[in-house]
Amino acid sequence: VGNPSLRDALLRYPWKGEDHPQVSAWIDSHSAAIDELLAIGRMEQCRWPVQADIYDEDRVPYKKLHRSLLLLLAAGNRDLGEGRVAEALAKHFSALRMGVHLRQQPSTMGSFTGFGYEVRALRMIRHVLVQSNPSGEDIAQIAGHLPSVAGSWSQEWARLREHERLHYLNLLGRLYEENDGGKVRFAREIVIASEDGRRR
Repeated sequence: VGNPSLRDALLRYPWKGEDHPQVSAWIDSHSAAIDELLAIGRMEQCRWPVQADIYDEDRVPYKKLHRSLLLLLAAGNRDLGEGRVAEALAKHFSALRMGVHLRQQPSTMGSFTGFGYEVRALRMIRHVLVQSNPSGEDIAQIAGHLPSVAGSWSQEWARLREHERLHYLNLLGRLYEENDGGKVRFAREIVIASEDGRRR
């Protein structure tokens, strides 16, 4: 959606398909992708492989994840605007789980991006609670999906710092090479592999 105000309305508030028929038709054309995202949203754990010579932005598909988040939010908001509370919650729960999955990655970027995803999903779940007259079952589901309030940030921060330290040491290690005689010198070429195998 090119119009910023329309995009904001679709992603932050409930809306009806009859008000935005082109967007609604586009969402319907991506129903298979939404079903796949809903299935992924039921997964408790999701970790991308850690590779020493690949940067986080190459390893984790942040752009694709962001587009997936926007699709879930827009589709869920349409469901909510049209009174399909259970369907809306399923999509918003999946968006919330995407944030949890990102926070399971051993990087600060994953954690901070995941927090952002959770905030956006929780904002829409709040709409359900305040404006949509949810059933007791809906409220119980929301309670079951809310993030824990336990203060685990100190342990998380220690884990993230250790990962970043090792990652940085690995990057520095590429500046040096050892010849056949065991002598260490500055590397003549620094090679960084990306996920698709390209050398940079």
